Amino acid sequence: MPFQWSPSGGFRWIGPIMSIRGQKEARSVNNSGYITGYTSWGGSRRAFLSVPGFGLKSLGVLRPPGYSEGYAINDNGQVAGTTFHDNGIDIEQQAFIWTPQTGMIGIPPLETGGMSGGQGLNDSGVVVGHASLLQAGVHNPHPFRWTAQNGTQYLGLLPGCISGEASAVNSSGQIIGHCIAANFNRVAFIWTEAQGMIDLGINGAPLDINDNGQVVGSSAFKGFSYHPKTGFIWLNDHLDQASQGWNLTIASSVNNRGWIAGTGAINGEDHAFVAVPH
Repeated sequence: MPFQWSPSGGFRWIGPIMSIRGQKEARSVNNSGYITGYTSWGGSRRAFLSVPGFGLKSLGVLRPPGYSEGYAINDNGQVAGTTFHDNGIDIEQQAFIWTPQTGMIGIPPLETGGMSGGQGLNDSGVVVGHASLLQAGVHNPHPFRWTAQNGTQYLGLLPGCISGEASAVNSSGQIIGHCIAANFNRVAFIWTEAQGMIDLGINGAPLDINDNGQVVGSSAFKGFSYHPKTGFIWLNDHLDQASQGWNLTIASSVNNRGWIAGTGAINGEDHAFVAVPH
């Protein structure tokens, strides 16, 4: 079930939850405490917006019947995610951006009739994710960037890769994600307007980037942090004495203070964690 944790308020469930059944997950929070994710709603699954003091708001779907999931929210209250449509034969999926002014808007795919998914969003309204492209007879996902001014842009792939996706974008427009190599390894990348796609030199999945250029993610079930000045750091190698015994497996989010949130295990049980630099 979706939850929120803060140093001052501790742990609380996000609600009201419309159904005790079905999948529910909080995915992203902004600096005002607005949260997005997805929850069971009216017999289906809906992307939601949670505003402190006002409860949950369903963001709807682009084309019913179907469902939706929110993955990222910015400080303007805009949400990016994916909406799914059941056409009676297949489940079609399309990236979206939702704003308080316009509601849900579908992001055009890279190819006619193609599918896409929204993963990341910055305060300028730039959406990143994955969209299908036909190559060698196969519709594989590829990383994209979307802006209201220029539409959907293909970001390319690293040499030797056959597919990929973009996971997050910061306020400078730096985009992180991973490509899938021919041997099916995940190869981490960062993309910039000036330099294009750059191999970060690790097999794994970067999941978030803050405005200082710090990247976090997971490789071989180990959480990592990366910055050009410090290189790669395995989080398990930098636990203080009070944190010994933890195995930090996934670093999923990092804020501009360098606080990292993710999933780990201690005493044989999986738990969420927050890692605070000293």
